[in-house]
Amino acid sequence: MLVAVGITDGPFGPVEFVNCYFVSLLHGGTLLSTSDKPIVVVKGDAAGDKPITVYTLVYPPMQLDTQKEAATPEAMYAAMVNFMAEARTKNVDLLHDENPTGSIIIESYWVPEGHPWFPPENWAVAIQVSDPVLKSMWLKGELGAVSWGGKAFNVKKPVVMKHPVKSVGTVELSNDDGPLPIHDHDAVLFYDADANILPGKTKEAFGHAHEVGGPGTKTGMAFGHAHGMKIVPKAEA
Repeated sequence: MLVAVGITDGPFGPVEFVNCYFVSLLHGGTLLSTSDKPIVVVKGDAAGDKPITVYTLVYPPMQLDTQKEAATPEAMYAAMVNFMAEARTKNVDLLHDENPTGSIIIESYWVPEGHPWFPPENWAVAIQVSDPVLKSMWLKGELGAVSWGGKAFNVKKPVVMKHPVKSVGTVELSNDDGPLPIHDHDAVLFYDADANILPGKTKEAFGHAHEVGGPGTKTGMAFGHAHGMKIVPKAEA
């Protein structure tokens, strides 16, 4: 089977269900775009026993993260409501280790229009940080963002294959024509903009290979047989 890798509109829709168990303190942002820096406001100082308060967004919706995923605003709003309803305000860990740090979420809200720090339609939190080491890390910039930890589900949608770029796999099995036993060949095929196979060859098997190329659906003949080239479209992960 040859699996086509092509130019597509993507195999998945955005994340539409999020169950947040932890809010995680991180070194930096989780967004794919490095120009989208996390917005963090820290109130307080490291001196004495008083905690500091960190105000930030948990996970901006509809922006690609480093896993190349994004969540809908509806998913993040529901995650916020469920997180608070389940009284998970002490579930604040470090670097997704799922071990509570002693930090507490003391405010959690859906950002309204006109907020002085954050854009609307975002889940914002205020985190009270008492641990001296974590306080110092925030104030020095060694911690600079938060994210969520839990479960999420994508909604699959059909892949729209505009045209293949290459196919990787094996050609179809030969029939019993010719002197050789039934076999296949590994192949890597490349395509032009009109989806025609560029000239090339399969890998060798039983001491021979087959020419490929053009708009046909079979390889060239060799030792009295040819192979079909069934392409199964699939988006590249």
